[in-house]
Order: sequence, then structure tokens, then C-alpha cells
Amino acid sequence: MTTTRRRCKRSCIAGDSADDDEAPADEIELQLQLQPAMVVVLDDKKKEATPLLIRVREQRTTNEALVVSRGQTFLYAVRNWTAAYAVLFVLIVVFFESADSVTILMRWFGSMVAWCMILSNFSECRDIVCRRRLPTVTYGFMYGFCLSLLVSSSNDVIRPSNVYARIFHWAKPCHKIEQIMQALRYDTKLPENLSYIDRECPLQAMGLDNWYMRQFKEALEVHFDRYARNETERFAYVTTINLIGNVFDDTGAAYLCQALEHQHAYTTNLLLGRNQNLGDKTASLLATLIRRQPSSPAALTWLEFGGTSVTAGGLTQLYAAMGTRSFDYLGLEYTDKRLIQRVPWIFTPNPIPKSLSQLHQAKLLKHVDLTGNMLDDNNMAELTENVQQTNITKLGLVNNKIGFRGVEFLLPLTKQLTELQLGINRRINDDSAILLADALKEDPATTTLELLMLWNCRIGQKGADAFLSIFPENTKLKYLSLESSTRRIGKHIQKETLQALDKATIANYKS
Repeated sequence: MTTTRRRCKRSCIAGDSADDDEAPADEIELQLQLQPAMVVVLDDKKKEATPLLIRVREQRTTNEALVVSRGQTFLYAVRNWTAAYAVLFVLIVVFFESADSVTILMRWFGSMVAWCMILSNFSECRDIVCRRRLPTVTYGFMYGFCLSLLVSSSNDVIRPSNVYARIFHWAKPCHKIEQIMQALRYDTKLPENLSYIDRECPLQAMGLDNWYMRQFKEALEVHFDRYARNETERFAYVTTINLIGNVFDDTGAAYLCQALEHQHAYTTNLLLGRNQNLGDKTASLLATLIRRQPSSPAALTWLEFGGTSVTAGGLTQLYAAMGTRSFDYLGLEYTDKRLIQRVPWIFTPNPIPKSLSQLHQAKLLKHVDLTGNMLDDNNMAELTENVQQTNITKLGLVNNKIGFRGVEFLLPLTKQLTELQLGINRRINDDSAILLADALKEDPATTTLELLMLWNCRIGQKGADAFLSIFPENTKLKYLSLESSTRRIGKHIQKETLQALDKATIANYKS
């Protein structure tokens, strides 16, 4: 009897002091074993034992309700978050006609929601980071946050953009693509927007994946064969293919290169920018295509390849290929804005600065555009040295980080380039403008610069006066842009000065 009472007492004490959500397992087992003894042997103690049994049962019921509540809350969160993004996707598909627009908006909404969740639930984020015990609402928060990151991702493993494109084309079959395929295979005369695919952009930002690229390759080959057999009108061939902003990868690009290797292919301009799934393999295929094609009016001479996942190694192969024959244009705009493959939301080093040391291999390249690659003054010395070893006459450096020292490094190029674009370089000020003006005024006979873009820089009245002073001695400069948003950045150029500059450059243009 004494032993039984001690156990019951310990059980009562343990039950009273248990503040956790669940009672210890040994305590519940002990109470179940003592229940018959308390009823039969300790009849006089029944009133004391009954509250204990009721208490334990109530405590277990509360724990079970808490577990059910947590599970239901998480399921509600899963249902609500999934339904919200599904409704958003349906609305975007209904109101927009481009798979690329669907991808961009879904990524934008997903990233915006993720940031809003972080800012509005800072305490819960702190609990997660500190590895504290997560409250019920945090499980739903974590699911919504992870779903938002998944929706906004653009990595190489999941590729939600491919899913968006497939669902988009299933829900809204693209009649433009079908029209293009039919016209290439059967029509004698190509539609106006197909002869120059860049015009009206029927294939740009359509969410084309590898399956569509294989169909497009087959249609192009059929068209080239028909053109060789004189089954189409004269000059009815595709000269420009604009595939900017799609979702096909290196495999899809391989299909395209196979079609362009056809002996009767007449495509000279190829635009592949903003295809983040393209990498070094595509660059290698394009380099091989450029080498194999002879230098002729039907050869590929214009390539837009910015915004892809190419590295410095792939760019080096392209530079080397463009040293074998004449090539008109290479566009590498905003290549630093890509995300690393396989690991989303982490930025990788920009491949453009590392590839500048190999630019001299593109000896026969005429125009290169490096807009938006975060190039600074230190990169300009290496760029100038390599450009001087090529036939480049047009250089685009818009929206970089070029300042006074960078302009100083670029001065020797005023005797080689005919076009230099330096707009939206906010570090270029009046001192930089004076430096450029002095170079154009010092020896007007040897300068070759005809177009100089300096819009949206920090150039004010002093810089404008310096450029005005080079006329009429300088007869080469035919276009100079200093205006646009000068008031917003705190600089102001008198209207009379701008009119005088326009008058002087127009006079050079007419002469």
C-alpha cells in the first residue's frame, strides 16, 4: 500500500509540473497501471484519484487538438498559396499573348511576394534563422515563401519557364508559329513578317522550347530545299531570325545551327539574346557555323548573344571564329545580369571583363556592343588595347561604370572608331567631356569619330561649351547627343548651346 501511494503521489506531482504540450510516456503508463488499484484497494481515496485521471485525459485531448490544429493550418496554407498562384497564372495567360510575358510577370510577382513576406514577418524569419521552436503559422509562412522562390526562379534544374511555356501553348495555341511553319513548308511567297523575322517579331518572346525548335529546323530545311528547286519566288528567303527571349537550351540551338548549315541557307542575322538556357555549347556551335560558312552575302554576319549563360571560354571561341572572316556585329548586352545555373538567386561573376583579353582574336569584327556589363575604368585600358588590334569601328559601352580615367583610356580609339556610345555612364562629367573635346580638337585630320553618344551622363554647360569649341575645325563629327534627363541628374545645358551643337553637326553631315 505504501508503495502504491508513493507512486500515485509522484504521478500527481509529475502531472502538476508538466508544462510541455505532451505528458511523459512513462507517467501515462504508470497512471493506467494504478487505475484498478485506486478503484478497488483504495476506495477511500477514490475522490482524490478521480481528478487525476480526468486531468490526464483532458491534457491528452488538448495535445491532440493542438496537433490537429497545426496540421489543418499547414494544409490551409498549402491550399491557399497554391490556389493564389494558380489563379494569378490563369489571369496572366488570359490577358497576355506572349509566353515570355507570362514568365516575366510570374517571376516578378514571386520575387515581390517573397520580399514582402520577409519584410512583414521579420520576427518569424528571425525565429527560423535562430532555429527556435517554430510556431504553427511559421509552417505556412515557410511554404508560401518557398513557393514564391520557386515561382520566381530561373535556374537550370527546375526551369519553371519551360512549364509556363508548355501550359501557355496548350491553353492558347500560337497561330503565328503555325503560320510560319506552314509558310516555310508550302507557300510560294513568304509573308512580309516572315521574310524579315525581326519585323513584327513573330518568334520573339514566344516561350519556344526544344520541341518547337526541332519543328522550326525541319520547316527551314524544307524551305531551303524548295528554294533550291525554284519552287518559291525569287528572293523569298529568310534573312533574319529573331528568337530573343525564349526558353530553348543548347539542344534547341543545335537544331537551329543544323538548319543554317544548309547549303542554300540565306540567313545573315541571328538574334539569340535573353535566352538564359544557352551556354558555351551554343557558342561553340555558332563558332563552328561561322568558320564553315564562306565569306559571302548569304553568310551569317550579325549575332545577338547577350543575356545568355555563356562564359569567357565560349566567348573566346566566338572571337576566334570572327577572326577567320568578316563579321558585322556581335551583341553582348547585359550578360552580367544572368543567374548561376543550378543554384538559383545567386549572381555569378560577369564573363565579359575576363574575355576582353581575348577580343583581339576577332580581327575581322566591325561592331561590338558591350552595353550593361558593369565595365569600369580598369577594364577600359585592356579593352582599348585589344580593340586596336581588330577592325572594330563601332563600340557600344552604354550603361556601364566608366568615369574620367576610363574616358582617358579610350582616347586613342577616337582615331579608329567611327561610332562610340557612352550613354548612361553617370561617372562621366564635365571634366571627362572636356578631355574628349580636346582629343577631337587637337588633330581633327586624324580623328575618325562621326557619332558620339553621351546622353544621360553628368555633363553640364562646361562640357557642352567644350564640345562646341571643336567646330568648325572638326568636320568629322556628324552626331553628338548630350541631352535627355539632364535636369533630373542636376545638370543643365542652355538651349542655345544645344541648338548650336545641332547646327554644327548637321553642317558636317551635309558636307
